[in-house]
Amino acid sequence: MTRKGGLAGLTLAADLDVDDRIARALEQLAPGGPPHPDGFEYRFELPSGSVTVPEQDLPRELDPLLDEFQAKAKPGA
Repeated sequence: MTRKGGLAGLTLAADLDVDDRIARALEQLAPGGPPHPDGFEYRFELPSGSVTVPEQDLPRELDPLLDEFQAKAKPGA
């Protein structure tokens, strides 16, 4: 999982394990449009491929994943 954008334009990355509920929510994600100005864009690497979604299009059931990402993320490419 990577996140880029925001005011500083940094890219952060983390490898996370997900439970079945989160995995199902990730598999149902559809690519979104561009992020809001100074917003974040998330890229998820899934077994079925990757999907990039702006933060405003993420469903609320992914909030626990985003919290874990925030705690574990490191600068990445």
